[in-house]
Amino acid sequence: MLTRYFVRCILSIYFPYIAPAEWVFKTNKFGRPEISEASILPDFSFNLSHTQNIIVCAVTKSGTLGIDVEHVLKDRPLQRLSDRFFSYQEASFLNNLDEIERTTYFYKIWTLKEAFIKAEGKGLSIALDSFW
Repeated sequence: MLTRYFVRCILSIYFPYIAPAEWVFKTNKFGRPEISEASILPDFSFNLSHTQNIIVCAVTKSGTLGIDVEHVLKDRPLQRLSDRFFSYQEASFLNNLDEIERTTYFYKIWTLKEAFIKAEGKGLSIALDSFW
């Protein structure tokens, strides 16, 4: 609920003639939230990510964008995840790092990949290992 309220308030800052309660949303066939009446704001795009106690909303009046934020967990099986979801080049890169660097770069790669597929508007229908 807080995230939905936050998004409505942020959007109304950019478009003050639309009250927060007046925003109507829909999702595309991949689940990406969009403004329901796109003809009103044809080039407008927003994207949202949240984890733990963090909510991030990005807005642009022209083009598309994607954003991702992740909560860093030290006990995730990062190598197994990168071998499964990352490209060969990315997984190999991570294999050659010490544990601290591996954690840092794993999350950098993961959030960049998530932001990219969100910007494309297709979510996980784009395989994370299909690009690097």
